[in-house]
Amino acid sequence: NTAATTSSLVKIVFRANSQGAAVFTVSGSDVNTGDQLFYPPAAAATVTINPPRSGNANLASLSVDQGQLSPAFNPGTQNYSIQVGMGVDRVVVSAAAADTKAQSVQVSGNTGLKDGANPIRVVVTAENGSTKTYTITANRLGPTPTPEPTPTPPMSVMVDSKPFYVIELPEGVEVPAGFYEAAIEINGQMVTAYKSRHGGLVLLYLSNEGPESGFYFYDAQTGEFYRFAQLTVPGAVYTRIMPDESVVIPDGFVEARITIDGEAFDCWKPYSENGDASAESGIYLLYLLNDKGEKGFYLFQNSTRLIFPYSAVPREPEPTPLPTPTPIPTPTPVPVVETNYSQTANPYFVVTIILASIIVLLSGVLAWLLIRRRGNRPGSGPDDDGGFDDYDEINSEANFIKPPKIRRVEAPHVDDEIDE
Repeated sequence: NTAATTSSLVKIVFRANSQGAAVFTVSGSDVNTGDQLFYPPAAAATVTINPPRSGNANLASLSVDQGQLSPAFNPGTQNYSIQVGMGVDRVVVSAAAADTKAQSVQVSGNTGLKDGANPIRVVVTAENGSTKTYTITANRLGPTPTPEPTPTPPMSVMVDSKPFYVIELPEGVEVPAGFYEAAIEINGQMVTAYKSRHGGLVLLYLSNEGPESGFYFYDAQTGEFYRFAQLTVPGAVYTRIMPDESVVIPDGFVEARITIDGEAFDCWKPYSENGDASAESGIYLLYLLNDKGEKGFYLFQNSTRLIFPYSAVPREPEPTPLPTPTPIPTPTPVPVVETNYSQTANPYFVVTIILASIIVLLSGVLAWLLIRRRGNRPGSGPDDDGGFDDYDEINSEANFIKPPKIRRVEAPHVDDEIDE
């Protein structure tokens, strides 16, 4: 029978209504008898229906405890920003997934905030493993930065016809003792200067990119500069300064220059009677500032490095001619010009004067002691003739033997016997 030997393939499609398992069996009937026949269970099949996993990684809500999200939250918007106050180092982020079957919602970067922009990330993992990231940029306020001053070109000045620039103190260079940093105005420009605690002096650091760079005094009245130099002697430090117009240079000195410890000092030197500078003494007159802020002239001997305050010997006043009733003009006295410099310029003369004064003082004390000792002797007084006379009087009184008194004895009358 042809029908009995023919087979066919049948395809049956089912639509699952829900998740679960379904059992399929195959049954048929005998074509000859019409009896229904059931195949054994081996012809059955079980089909399990699993629905596809969700890929929804959206957030249902997003909020923070600091600031306000900008723009407002929307599940489709992934980038936001907030402003937090100065010093805030933590932001609490609350986020909920739109799909309850989502695997996780993780927040990172919301702690340890610093000044400026801080990214905070919220990562949502969907049921099927896909992810979606929401970013919140937290901008933390910091202290208001101090505006940096606009750099200005260094001021240019002229010193001895050479260009110099006023600059900041180079690294490794210290401010001289007795000076402090300050700001002054020169020609409408503020510069860094160094003022003295005594004496009203002003220093600037000038540079010409050479060995002449260093500290220079600034004279605000004249606008001139001159190099800062100090003279160090045992027990004292003096600062070289220039005398102003009110200072009178003592008579008997001429301008000179001396080099001390590698620094050139403008000074004055005694001159001889012929008007030439005298080199025999080796003494120079300097105008200095001491550590007490006192200005004045000092005598300096370069060979011994001795320094003495200079004290000029005052001149005797010249007589003023008296007016005469006669029309004869009074001859004007010729002023005496002192060509020799003051003896006080010689330190040995000063020492001699001091020793002589001490000798005179000791001589006076010795004489006073001798007079006092003689006045304390016995018998001294207003009628005393002195020590020598007292000695003679005492010796004469001790060695003189008084003679006995002479008595007068009347003799018997013998006139008659004599007459006989």
